[in-house]
Amino acid sequence: MIGTIRKHQQWLWIAVIGATIYSFVAYFNPSSRYKNGSSGGGQTYDAGSIFGEPITGDQLLNARNEAKIFYRLNANEWPASEQANQKVEEIAHQFLLVDAELRHNHITVTPEAAARFTKQIVGLKPDEALTKEMLDQVLAKLLAGANGEVSGGDFVNFVHLSAGQQYLMTIFGMTGQLITPKEAESFYRRENEPMVALLASFPAANYEEKVNPTAQEITDFYNKRQAQYRVPEKLELNYVEFSVSNSMTEGDKEMAKQLGTNLDQKVDELYVEQDPSAYKDETGTNQLSAPAAKAKIKTQLRETFARNLAHKDAIAFATKLEEGHSEQHPYTTDDLIQLAKKEGLTVKTTAPFDERTGPKEMDLPAKMLRLVFALRDDDPEDKDKSRLYISSPLVTEEAVYVIGLKKRTPSRVQPLADVRAQVVEDYRRSRGAELAREAGQKFEDAAKANTTQAKSFDQLCAAQGVKTTALAPFSMATPSIPEIKDRSSFQQLQSVAYTIPTGTISPFVPTSEGGFVVYVKQRQPVDETKMKEMLPTYLARMREQRAVAAWQQWLMHEYQLHATFPRDKAAAAG
Repeated sequence: MIGTIRKHQQWLWIAVIGATIYSFVAYFNPSSRYKNGSSGGGQTYDAGSIFGEPITGDQLLNARNEAKIFYRLNANEWPASEQANQKVEEIAHQFLLVDAELRHNHITVTPEAAARFTKQIVGLKPDEALTKEMLDQVLAKLLAGANGEVSGGDFVNFVHLSAGQQYLMTIFGMTGQLITPKEAESFYRRENEPMVALLASFPAANYEEKVNPTAQEITDFYNKRQAQYRVPEKLELNYVEFSVSNSMTEGDKEMAKQLGTNLDQKVDELYVEQDPSAYKDETGTNQLSAPAAKAKIKTQLRETFARNLAHKDAIAFATKLEEGHSEQHPYTTDDLIQLAKKEGLTVKTTAPFDERTGPKEMDLPAKMLRLVFALRDDDPEDKDKSRLYISSPLVTEEAVYVIGLKKRTPSRVQPLADVRAQVVEDYRRSRGAELAREAGQKFEDAAKANTTQAKSFDQLCAAQGVKTTALAPFSMATPSIPEIKDRSSFQQLQSVAYTIPTGTISPFVPTSEGGFVVYVKQRQPVDETKMKEMLPTYLARMREQRAVAAWQQWLMHEYQLHATFPRDKAAAAG
């Protein structure tokens, strides 16, 4: 079931709700989250106010939990970074405002409405049944990894609030529905009218060969951009690896001990819990057959048991590494080597690496790299030198690692003599782009001087020594054309061509790679047959988009008038 959930309209905040309901009226009764006020849980700090009423600690906590669910459903992970938690806080403020607007406008969200809403976004028809088993299965998957911070009750509140938002959207986004079929047809014609155009490009690469820098120019260029030639801080690590593959035999024994004859049953359960379409082949496109998917699940189970044993061994080793250290007996870089020798294990050493690339000897995600780069041997507050080691083993797909710092090399700016070849190349590229833009501006000036249109676009290009490219017909709705491979470059060209009249030349448009000028030679008629076929869908989409815009504008206006949060006060005071 959870694998079939689809993206919904923007008026749901682009939310994807992964849950189902088995007892609509009972399960979707509004909780105290939606009643006027809350106990506050004894919280007395300033959480802000809406419509002049203070936001209690409980209300803010509940809104944050619902915002975490929203984040989890969109990002497929729980918020962990500072940026993610800041986003959660912003979403929580919006949730609080919508909740208050429902009360302020005397809108009651019934359990039946919440249930219908959930069926709609899950993709079920109104008459399709939802069972308790479905709910238990999907909620277990949804809340996995929440560490008890978010509950099924928070999910109920979240669905209830989203159904209420649908009511508000219907009321305050109503003006967006007023667009007429005639207006929609006009917009369709503008977006789908094919343009025939010629492109004059000024690529920087064409001018780089003309650049012959002097020694002084290279020196000046380097001095202004020394940060470009800085070598990042690098680390070398000593580590002991507890490989998952080396633990497979013992892992199989442990799996047999725990599951015994229930292994196939467990595999079947896991296959059913996950949507079958989630199991793909190595290309990631073709769905595996049931036997192939179950074989894959069994392999994953084996690896899980093996990884758990490797983790257990790594923890035991790390515990021994901690023994006997204090401020009087601080850690040293040799401790790992000596203990590994005693335990009959091998210590490996990484090549120097920076935080962006990570060590090639092990595949560490960004979160683990941050832990690694916190290792130090020069912290005056670290009396026992414990920062030489990561306190807990690092667990990856392939292995578990006990890691210690061997050497830290500070960041430094490379002298010009060491990077001269790179500086010369960078200078030529930079100067080539400048020359390209100068040539493009010169072409624009020539086009402006051609007030009587004595010269055609082709003649102007020939006079300036500029090559032209005839483009395939395109409109604002065209996703791509063969002549321009880069999508962002094509979108920039579309925007420019769309704004200029037929038979005119655009101004020179500078880009990072030089620039271009476009000449719109002709605009072709829209395909009337296709327009008649597409217009109903186009009209519906336009109405929805206009409704979203009207709703968002209204909500922002309400926020500015009636909602105050501590950071808003701080900004106003500043």
